[in-house]
Amino acid sequence: MAGTKGHPGTGAGHRQHSHRRPQPGAAGRGGRVAGHHAQSRGPADHRVQRGRKAGTSLCAEAGPCLSVPLGQAPALCADGGTAPHGREAQPDGHGGRPALCRPDGCRPVRHPRPDGDPPRPGPGRAGHPQAQVGEKTLAEILRPGREDPVSDDWKIRFGTAGTSDSFAAQGYKTSLEVPEYTAKMGLNAFEYQCGRGVRLGLDKAAKMAALAAPKDILFSVHAPYYISMSSLEEDKRLNSIQYLLQSAAVCRALGGKRIIFHSGSCGKQSREAALEKALDTMRRAVEALDEAGFADMTLCPETMGKVGQLGTLDEVLALCGVDERITPCIDFGHLNARTLGGIQSKADYAVILDRMSEALGDERARRFHVHFSRIEYSKGGEKRHWTFAETQFGPEPQPLMELLAERGLAPVVICESAGTQAEDACTMQQMYRAAQDLRKIL
Repeated sequence: MAGTKGHPGTGAGHRQHSHRRPQPGAAGRGGRVAGHHAQSRGPADHRVQRGRKAGTSLCAEAGPCLSVPLGQAPALCADGGTAPHGREAQPDGHGGRPALCRPDGCRPVRHPRPDGDPPRPGPGRAGHPQAQVGEKTLAEILRPGREDPVSDDWKIRFGTAGTSDSFAAQGYKTSLEVPEYTAKMGLNAFEYQCGRGVRLGLDKAAKMAALAAPKDILFSVHAPYYISMSSLEEDKRLNSIQYLLQSAAVCRALGGKRIIFHSGSCGKQSREAALEKALDTMRRAVEALDEAGFADMTLCPETMGKVGQLGTLDEVLALCGVDERITPCIDFGHLNARTLGGIQSKADYAVILDRMSEALGDERARRFHVHFSRIEYSKGGEKRHWTFAETQFGPEPQPLMELLAERGLAPVVICESAGTQAEDACTMQQMYRAAQDLRKIL
């Protein structure tokens, strides 16, 4: 399975699980009260933010700054990085986010290796914290992945982070079938998931690029989750640059340009100190990519959902200030989760877009990168991803799609729903087109 996200593996030894709706009778959160799944919550999980009522409008309360008081730092993964969702996670070698759980509370959603083989963690393997680019830079061994690039005319695009459950349900099995599936779903973007390490071979990536080019599908790559630009340990910060180099090589082979990554956590330091370290690492990363021949690649730091993670809107925009090529990945579900339901209206979305435009002042504010999904949260921020069907969890996609159409913005919109990425991406695309049609009438 190709960089699968949001469902269990369907390769050898894996069984496909269908998405199940939560059982009624419990309470859920997403900026509103609901009567759904919350069986695992304890009495202390009151979801009230210090200094601000949970769910209060971001526009009214937070202004342009989405920061919240520092909470507990995320747990460390066994592989040396931070657990993406604040929970201990074993290095399982999968290509997706390890902490996503089934809505019915069953075993965590795991993501298969791109080739469908069993996990193979261990020192020296690509993507492991001890892996290095080596004496030969990846740029020297890389051949272009696509002779005929996708359309040079920039436009808004909609796609998925990994593949939906419907990928396997429709009979697709390998990474090479991703372009066909994506086009069949009416989408034109795909974000290949390298969360547990860059394991996609360059030759295979080039074949995927060749298959995607005639269908005008644009690839991006999500770099390993254990990148930590703000780590107190310099070795981890330097290794993070290596992971970005590895991701750049695969992204270019796929014919893409954008590398999305998490900047790390605050840990046992202040947010200010963590940001300073991340800024220094970012400068080094830009220099390393330029020297390795990846000057045309675009680094995209992502806004994060856990309170203890580095990744408020202002922190991400600060990282984008290092170089005019760095473009923000605005994860609206993450921002809603870390502000405990702060995105409740069209005006709240407008605050974010206005702040981005003010800080960047160029085309990056129009051609930014978007991650979107409904996300459940606790008092520490992000808890788990859900589908568009679970309307008790926010934020709502409709107001954002309307704003994108009204303002003529053209981001790459990547859906991260848990198992229904393609279907929900299509829903957002339809919302956007309807808003565009309405503008033409008016």
